[in-house]
Amino acid sequence: MSSIDENGKNISEEENLNAYDNYDFQKKENEDDYLEINKVYELAEAIDFTVKLEHISLSKDENIIYKKAYLELLKSNITIINLVGEAEYFKDLYHFGVEFEELDETFSYYYYDLDGDGLPELGVMGFRYTYIFKYNNIKNEFSVLHRFTSIYHTILGTGQIWYRDAKHVGIMRHRYIILDDNNEWKIAIEFEEGTQTDQEFYSVSIDEYRYIDIEEDYFIKTRERFLSAIENAIPYSTFDEVFGDVME
Repeated sequence: MSSIDENGKNISEEENLNAYDNYDFQKKENEDDYLEINKVYELAEAIDFTVKLEHISLSKDENIIYKKAYLELLKSNITIINLVGEAEYFKDLYHFGVEFEELDETFSYYYYDLDGDGLPELGVMGFRYTYIFKYNNIKNEFSVLHRFTSIYHTILGTGQIWYRDAKHVGIMRHRYIILDDNNEWKIAIEFEEGTQTDQEFYSVSIDEYRYIDIEEDYFIKTRERFLSAIENAIPYSTFDEVFGDVME
């Protein structure tokens, strides 16, 4: 049995069935895309981009103890447990460490509670890298909470980092990185925009949904919500602003 298409051509029964199968598949694919995009919208709307800064729960004397401990780290008088579990001195950190006397104005400092435990961490931003150091005063031990490239990353607040990348031709990326409940850094959301006229696109990655193309208006609105929040990023300090009261 056959039928006639709109051009008057005979279509076999098998071709007819294939056409229906393809239609059903396309319909299901479109429905799946619709549900996927709406789930991405729902997840994105739930993200609170507000910059947070937890209070440091230390007395004045306890705070001095922490600052003096971090000074010992910077002076390379005590080792740091790096990200692969090895002990090394600050001065020996790859493409970052220097002797204490060489800590000049190219270095900046974040002395805040950066992981939400009520205790101060020390972020040190150099030309190439930024490190976040954590002090365990019970063990008198230092570890690296995070390390990232300074040119691409900025500390926003407690457990919050901004990543931006415009180095790839025709693509602009922004990532909102957070410290989760397991004390692991993860990308909460990523925005990716194709900026070349012939390759414009707007995609979002969130949770298990990777590089989902969405409407331009919604993309811009959500990204602007994030970029507006980062205007309130915590400020970095000079060495004297952090350690001036404990230098001898």
